[in-house]
Amino acid sequence: MVTQTVSSQTILTGPRDWPSWISQIKQAARKHLLWPYIDPGKDLENLEVLEEPGLIEATPEDDLRQSDLTIKQIRDIADRRKLWERSLRIYDQRTEALEEMCIEMLRKLKDRVAPSDINYESMLIDDWRELRTNEKGTRTLDQWLDKWIYTYDICAAAGLPDVSGNRGIKDFIRAVAPMSLEWATIQNIALVKSTDPIDFLEVITEYRNVMKNS
Repeated sequence: MVTQTVSSQTILTGPRDWPSWISQIKQAARKHLLWPYIDPGKDLENLEVLEEPGLIEATPEDDLRQSDLTIKQIRDIADRRKLWERSLRIYDQRTEALEEMCIEMLRKLKDRVAPSDINYESMLIDDWRELRTNEKGTRTLDQWLDKWIYTYDICAAAGLPDVSGNRGIKDFIRAVAPMSLEWATIQNIALVKSTDPIDFLEVITEYRNVMKNS
């Protein structure tokens, strides 16, 4: 069954954990193409319904004795049956997975835990501003950079102005400047010269590589 602990990295303890937690539920559901059937953000009447494969459609050849069929007709009948059996197996697998997803539980959790749009945006703003003003501290470089990527991604997905354009990159450069002034200076020059938004992940990846090779 799906529990509140989806992985060792995501434990649903409150509204702040909801986006990451539900995104992992979504990822698991997509493996079986089931998200349209369980999405707690949709009204029940708008959810897709998983339908059992119908019986094999009859053809005139089905009424003939096998001895009266051509080799091609026999193969066609066998192929249609194999296709139906495969569809039935997939249906059974998806039905089992759907039961494990516990649709009703997901909807209740969303009602109880998921933050409202206003509260969610406020939480994201707090998270981003805390990240850009705090130093790496006792965290490893990878942990710190991964936190930047994760926070940036959810803020960007929510359309937060704080990370629009190159703002997120500027904040990151300011944060690493005390540790890597030369690298930060080079990046600031590149920002001034650039007329297009720079990819945030590419900047993080470059900095990660520079630090590991230094």
